[in-house]
Amino acid sequence: MSPWGDTNRKIYNIWKAEIMMEIKALEEIGLTKGEIKVYLALLKTGQSSSGAIAKEAQVSRSKLYSILDKLSKKGLIGHILKGKVMYFEAMEPRRIINYIDDKNKQLEEKKKIIESMLPELEKKQNKKQNNAALHWAQVMQKQYIFLALIGENQMFRCLISDIAQAHNIPIAL
Repeated sequence: MSPWGDTNRKIYNIWKAEIMMEIKALEEIGLTKGEIKVYLALLKTGQSSSGAIAKEAQVSRSKLYSILDKLSKKGLIGHILKGKVMYFEAMEPRRIINYIDDKNKQLEEKKKIIESMLPELEKKQNKKQNNAALHWAQVMQKQYIFLALIGENQMFRCLISDIAQAHNIPIAL
């Protein structure tokens, strides 16, 4: 194999690993695989029609408009009408930070709502939890008593067996 082939393969593998890390990072912030494909395709191609985007992103046209709408609502793409054709374009990648900041604000708002609900939720939990805790304590107590009886029974059998062996007495336990 030629050294150029190895070099190209290494470059390709590095490029592929970088793309996979980008995809993983974008998935972790809440983008779907389709949104990622379309967004990356728009970054690569620049301002494009839906047909060109579908081809580059390898996404069906039936799903494309929904994906474009979601990306637009997230502030990651924009569109412009030229004549009768709609063209889409990825906004600057820094907008991803704005998207993350917006998600964090939404999460903080939801967190505040949940925090205000906690006392009432804990009251509900305590009633059921106390009943559940009592039930499990009773179940566990019965199991320990049963295990103790089994243990005593085993000890008793061993004791009888040892005595019988010591005195050469045949027994069947």
